[in-house]
Amino acid sequence: MVSLCAPAVWVALCGARGWSGSTMQVAVPKGGARDGMGATQGPFPSAGNMQMQGRGASPRTPGQQSLGAISGKTTLDVTLLKQLEYQNIETMEEEDLGKRKGLQLYQNAEGLWADLIRAKYLGDRDLFDKEVPVRGSQFWNAIQKIKWHFKLGARHKVRNGKRTYFWLDWWSGSGPLRARFPRLYSCCDQPFITVDAAKVRDGPPGAWRIRFRRQFSLAETVEWDNLCREIQDLPTDDQPDVVSWSLEPSGVFSAKSVYYGLTQGASVSHFRDVWRARVPPKIKVFLWQLIRGKLPSSEQVAKRQGPSNGRCSLCGEVEDCNHIFFTCHMAGFMWAGVRELLHCEWNPGGIGDFIALAQGISGPLRSLVWFTFAAMSWSLWNIRNKLTIEGKLINNPTDAFYHMMLHMQSWRVLVRRRDRALLDEALEAVRLLHARSRAGGE
Repeated sequence: MVSLCAPAVWVALCGARGWSGSTMQVAVPKGGARDGMGATQGPFPSAGNMQMQGRGASPRTPGQQSLGAISGKTTLDVTLLKQLEYQNIETMEEEDLGKRKGLQLYQNAEGLWADLIRAKYLGDRDLFDKEVPVRGSQFWNAIQKIKWHFKLGARHKVRNGKRTYFWLDWWSGSGPLRARFPRLYSCCDQPFITVDAAKVRDGPPGAWRIRFRRQFSLAETVEWDNLCREIQDLPTDDQPDVVSWSLEPSGVFSAKSVYYGLTQGASVSHFRDVWRARVPPKIKVFLWQLIRGKLPSSEQVAKRQGPSNGRCSLCGEVEDCNHIFFTCHMAGFMWAGVRELLHCEWNPGGIGDFIALAQGISGPLRSLVWFTFAAMSWSLWNIRNKLTIEGKLINNPTDAFYHMMLHMQSWRVLVRRRDRALLDEALEAVRLLHARSRAGGE
């Protein structure tokens, strides 16, 4: 027996939970249900007149009515539920309208609605100006809620540079400067400076007026040099900047393209270099853990209450990933060999410095740099593990170059054929470096 003391609540509950696998129908003759004595019981049925219909049951007959039509109160509750659904749909439609109209407004759209918005909220200011009010009509609130999503796909063509932010907008290269030069952006003093305000008008070509809060490190100096080379030939004129939507081939905004861009996440170029490196898969995972500082160094093992005092077994310093591969005595010896090999002044103090140096290189040489770094790091890691776990140190420091050369030779088959000639030159240089170092040590 099923009790139906509150049909309105039951219908509201079914509608809210979206139950559709089985439906309940009540056989109610017109004029109300009658009990066994022939008396009319009103709009509510008796237990004997109630029929439950599940999957595969016969459809309702014309003499049956759904529960929603039994009482006026029940019909009112169903109507309220539908109104709530309509309000949710209207809210989503307003947000989508805000996205489309917001980008059109950002692209200097013309029309009565755009003139009204500019007169009421913007004036002569940009949509992203800090003095623009963030609260207003429902339509304006929808624009403010999602306006920063426009930066995800808005591509600026700089002309006078007055409405293009130097760090925040995508106007050069493959994305916004703040994402591609994060070290410079983290120490800049004016994150909202425009291209027009940053450019030196009466100075030499490629001169910029950017303030920073401190002196540059090695990695930041390399980033600044790369940035200046990229934007030194910027054409300018007196026309306003042009904004287009880069996530669609047509250049027209769509909510689908915004969703796709948000779900893809930000592109991290150094991780892309790691996964594209021509090395075995376990070496790629090793490099990924090295960059994230998640290798089981002595410091990490000590944090997890493991058998370690957190110190380097060779020099006694605190041992993290940067110490193993950059600042330890063995790592310093190998980096000195790299400087002699490449005739450069590279002396990175950590993985961040190395990534900045590698980003300044392009083409096959960049792939070779990551390939060589992988072989050198894997050699250092094996030497470190041999000393830390087994207590065995290599006989001669120059043997580190020999191990590095063996790894490069074994991974050579993974390198593209067109790049193997460059790799063979690097292998020969490492072999000569090992021979010179060993002869000098003897």
